[in-house]
Amino acid sequence: MLKITKLPSGLKIATYKIDRKAAAISFSFKGGNRNETPTELGTAHFLEHILLKGSKKYPSPKLVKESVQSLGGNIGGVTDNEQTVFHSRILLENIDQPLDTLTDIIQFPLLDPVIIEREKEIIKEEYNRYNNNFERRAFQFGSELLWRGHPLGKPIDIWALDNLVNITPHSIKEFMSKHYIFDNCVVMIVGNVDHEEWVEKVSNKFDSISNKGAEISPVLKKLPGIQFKGEVRDTKQVNLNVSFYAPGFQNEDRFAVRIANSIWDLRIINNLRYEHGLSYSPGTSFNPYQELGAWRVSGEFKSGSLKESTGEILKEAKLLSSSIPTEQELVSAKARVKSGLVFSSESVLSIRDNYAEKILLDIKPLEMEEVINHYEKVSVEDVKRVAKIYLTDDFKVSAVGPVADINELEKLYGKSS
Repeated sequence: MLKITKLPSGLKIATYKIDRKAAAISFSFKGGNRNETPTELGTAHFLEHILLKGSKKYPSPKLVKESVQSLGGNIGGVTDNEQTVFHSRILLENIDQPLDTLTDIIQFPLLDPVIIEREKEIIKEEYNRYNNNFERRAFQFGSELLWRGHPLGKPIDIWALDNLVNITPHSIKEFMSKHYIFDNCVVMIVGNVDHEEWVEKVSNKFDSISNKGAEISPVLKKLPGIQFKGEVRDTKQVNLNVSFYAPGFQNEDRFAVRIANSIWDLRIINNLRYEHGLSYSPGTSFNPYQELGAWRVSGEFKSGSLKESTGEILKEAKLLSSSIPTEQELVSAKARVKSGLVFSSESVLSIRDNYAEKILLDIKPLEMEEVINHYEKVSVEDVKRVAKIYLTDDFKVSAVGPVADINELEKLYGKSS
């Protein structure tokens, strides 16, 4: 059962009581890419790295890791578009230790200048690795087109590399003072724990985080029309991404889109892989943010097939929005979506991540049965309706591949942005 307490400071502490021998804990902050100014871009990611490199009580990366790993657990961090999360999983009997470690690195990081400079070189290598991940680059280009003019539309690899030189202990402290505040934080514990006991435990651990008021990120907006962004690389295949707008977490349409996406995914695979042999690994995805989301088709495609491939994708989009799916498609889609939900509910990590994100973004957290009820209510008419709303001519095309294919896409969809 989920319980949430909001302290007078603004800090939210949530527990999900479940009978498991494992437990998970996380500290989530609204400090992801969308919260960064142009001169800060990459700071959230860098901060995720550097806080794990030492604190007052655990003054080295080795001591931070060993404080939890010596008890059979793990500790780490992750930064995405809307949040930075510091997390741990461990045996329930040892859950107090990651609480101690995480609160110490968040409140009393060493921010050693020598380690900061060393970490800059490691992150440069990480971004260089991203640069050579063509699937990821095509995906990123799609985001740049969808969210142009918004922090989520910034080419993070390039901007973050440029900003690395300006990251100092002072700039890190400034960033933390804006984003690592009580109003921006959710502490989530999953396991066989008592809520009131953990509210007290967490409250007693925090004493040095300010709460001067969080900065509000710009609102995501749809950009009309078709745009294309491509990059020439010497590859034998083309990484292609066709991106449409979608509802965000604040929109009830997200439940119907999740079911529609499951139907569309099988249709796309059947068409592009089995019927036409255009791609070995095509697929669709639905990624909601707070107010809007992205609905995508992506995969590696045969060089020289891009006109046919994009044509088939758009044909399938039109079919989904113009004709009602069969009842069997709907039943199968609901079964797949519900299965994924039920399977994830078996993991303390999935439970932790799901609820922590919703609470952090001020989205009403729903118990699994409530979510399943929303999916059960989706009709074939709902699938057609949301497809018609979102699979429109405001799509964006992005690709990484041989020059001939990039030129072909430019002829179809305009010069690369």
